[in-house]
Amino acid sequence: MSCKRYLAGLFLTVMLIICFNLYISPLQAENQLNQLKGDQLSITIDQETNKPLLMIAKGNANVVYGDLKLRGEMIEYARNTGKIKAEGQIVFQTVFNQQDNTITADQLDGNLHEEELYFSGNVRIENEEFFITAETLDYQTENGQIVLKGLAGHQPVFNYEQAKTTATAQIITIMPEEEQALFEGNVQGKGDGFSFGGDRLTIDLVTGNITLLGNSQLRFEEQGDE
Repeated sequence: MSCKRYLAGLFLTVMLIICFNLYISPLQAENQLNQLKGDQLSITIDQETNKPLLMIAKGNANVVYGDLKLRGEMIEYARNTGKIKAEGQIVFQTVFNQQDNTITADQLDGNLHEEELYFSGNVRIENEEFFITAETLDYQTENGQIVLKGLAGHQPVFNYEQAKTTATAQIITIMPEEEQALFEGNVQGKGDGFSFGGDRLTIDLVTGNITLLGNSQLRFEEQGDE
């Protein structure tokens, strides 16, 4: 009888620690989940392994997964598959091609194990070189690409402050390894004293050089007397 009371007391103590700290670290080294926090945290235990299987954090939710950091109002993570969902003022931070990148959005769906993430709603990605606003963002480190799209006629907008260049297109693809941005479909843009358009455009993210293909146009603004 005393043994049962001891085990019951031990179990209660463990549960209280979880409820007060709302903290898990680490859960599984090979999956790189280092930390999960929130004002409220629910955990589904795997009946075969007795380890956390599904975790849902609500209110000031935080996840640290390797060099990925994610914040939101709600984060749901499946430990065995790596699937993750997040909602509410999402802030995602990671190092991508040796650059610190921050992505904000309303929603996130994806897989942390494969580092394939899909952001939607008021999307913005920024680093030291540029920032882009869009309605959706497809983030895939395996393919080395970040693809941004608009919805309902709202095209993503690219702002490259270093070269004083702004451009819009139906699809914008960032290729960090090539250090280029690819614009496709109804491309329109402005530089310092000129504007341009075409079907397809690439911008060198190092030099700021522009290459236009298909129905290309370049227009210079009136500069006045020099």
